[in-house]
Amino acid sequence: TLICQVNGRKVFEIKPAAAGHKRRDIPKRISAELKSGPNVMEVKMSDVYVKRFVLALLRTVPQTVKQLLTKVAVPGEDDCKSRVSQIIFSSLLESTGEDVHANSHSDQCSLHCPITLTRLELPTRGHKCWHLQCFDLKAYLTSNSKMAAFNRRWRCPVCDIELKPPKDLFVDTYLLQILGKTEADDEEIKFDSSAEWHVTKKTAPPGDPSSDEEEVTMTYKAPTVVAGSASGQAPAGSPSGTSTAEVEDIDEVEAVDEAPPADAGGDDAGGDDAAGDDAGGDDTGG
Repeated sequence: TLICQVNGRKVFEIKPAAAGHKRRDIPKRISAELKSGPNVMEVKMSDVYVKRFVLALLRTVPQTVKQLLTKVAVPGEDDCKSRVSQIIFSSLLESTGEDVHANSHSDQCSLHCPITLTRLELPTRGHKCWHLQCFDLKAYLTSNSKMAAFNRRWRCPVCDIELKPPKDLFVDTYLLQILGKTEADDEEIKFDSSAEWHVTKKTAPPGDPSSDEEEVTMTYKAPTVVAGSASGQAPAGSPSGTSTAEVEDIDEVEAVDEAPPADAGGDDAGGDDAAGDDAGGDDTGG
């Protein structure tokens, strides 16, 4: 447990990690409790082995992404091309026969940023990185400055090595020149041993949205009901004394079955009139 007080007020407390969890300590800000002139900082700590801990007090100056952009090194095109040749040569020396076969794409470089997945604008790499793939400088600075997990900040998106701006980064002007010579749909290039390049992959054009939709035509056929006449005679084309019904809608069949039987004689009109009054004035007797 660690408690820090500034000018008699507690500014933060660090408690032991919960069982089964790993504590990742992040810097704590104490600026709000500081005042002009002398300040008193008091730290209280209890642990079985206090000497394994280190406490540092740092004075920092916040910098915006725009400010950091102007501080990253921009070497010459020839220097960047020489760096590409060194990376390719080094990968060949360190690889065995099996590794070369398995890592056959080590001489290829995507023109898309691994962070934004869009075309690179300011291709950047780290001084400590030994891969051809670059990332966009603005995307790298923006995404890392807003990252909540402090221990995961400033890591190369390709090899995960620590790259702190501006000293660990530089703009690859050779790849910047290549971006200016390639088309917008060029997605990947391949280098030879002398760092000369050619396009190996293009972005597939977007498909027509209408081609993905299948036109579905639905045909509705009204139910056909053919019944014998009230006089008991079969309709033309039907066997004598037989009613013919062709039904293609189940709901219609139920509606016909539930309807009251028609009056064959048609003489009792009074009952039909009463039913019509109950139904709201509809004349069902006819």
